[in-house]
Amino acid sequence: MIAGTAKKRKSYPVHEAFQRLTQPVRDTLLSFHALTRCDTTSSFSGQGKKSCWKTFQKHPFLVSGVGHDGELAPVEEFVCHVYGTLKQRTINHAKMSLFGKAKKGLELLPPTRYALELHAIHSNYQTKVNKEARPGRGVQ
Repeated sequence: MIAGTAKKRKSYPVHEAFQRLTQPVRDTLLSFHALTRCDTTSSFSGQGKKSCWKTFQKHPFLVSGVGHDGELAPVEEFVCHVYGTLKQRTINHAKMSLFGKAKKGLELLPPTRYALELHAIHSNYQTKVNKEARPGRGVQ
């Protein structure tokens, strides 16, 4: 990957970083990217890519259904982990738990299950589009 300006170019060997990832992470990287924010999908409120990445590295299998019309339950569990509600297995319980503890403002709470379902559908579609893209060809 080449970045920078015309006068100051910098080259990054992305393939080397990719090779250092575990196989489960490699296999679900596009799913993770679409689920946690890309050009066409939103992020989880108050959660950046870095915090999502830490969870993803520990639990890559939870996003494996994204891009394959998978079940919502593993995605729900992934989002619960991202928000630090490890004991909660459903997003609505996680939201209620965080609200009850008053540790986060309302705008920083996780989405409802219905909102997560819509987000997962969009992420599923975006992952499929990304998997079909061919280098140098673009998506049509």
